Amino acid sequence: MNRFIFVCYEHGTGGEGLCASISGLPFCEDLKFERMGSRTWTYDYFDKFFLRDLVEGWEHSVTADYKGEKYQVIPSHADPFEIQKKFPDAYYIVINSPVTVEDKIELKNTIFEKVWKTRHNTFAQRIGYFMQFSEIYNKGKKPTRDQLKKLKDDKILNGEIRCLVHGLEPNDHNMKILWSKHVRTKTTLFKHKESATIFPIPYGTNGNTKPVHEWLRSKIDSK
Repeated sequence: MNRFIFVCYEHGTGGEGLCASISGLPFCEDLKFERMGSRTWTYDYFDKFFLRDLVEGWEHSVTADYKGEKYQVIPSHADPFEIQKKFPDAYYIVINSPVTVEDKIELKNTIFEKVWKTRHNTFAQRIGYFMQFSEIYNKGKKPTRDQLKKLKDDKILNGEIRCLVHGLEPNDHNMKILWSKHVRTKTTLFKHKESATIFPIPYGTNGNTKPVHEWLRSKIDSK
């Protein structure tokens, strides 16, 4: 049996920070991560595969050969029921999507402030961030020489990197246009109820990790 704990969440709701917290439990492998201001950037077992859009047949692109004794914690934007096609025995912590109008607006603004207006620490991370969205919007096209020059600037914002992906000059005006156009909260994405393998938490409560830790301990200690 593969030992995985997937944290499923909508972009901007703090899933990678929750992953880092969970990985500190004694039955989990330590998850490598960095703090970038208020954001957490993780390095998981699948190299952020589950933070990308899963296409048909994705399950043939990942292997299920992890044999470690401890659990690997994996951040994911995919639905648990989709991931269960490949990992039916995994545990799933789900940050449910916002419900109220106020929370939906708050999430969109949070994405702009804590994701689009923040930076990555290294050139390699900026390249990885560029490619993450190039795969979505530009068929995985690699950065041009001019774009690479801009990506070497450690002051470039994540939103400005998104501008580069779309062939736009990286500036505040274009960044705000893209944010308004592309950031949509998928409010029907995560509306889960607790089950034998799924533990949902309401949007905005993932800072309180105690219920999540206790649920995982109850499941794993009982094996």
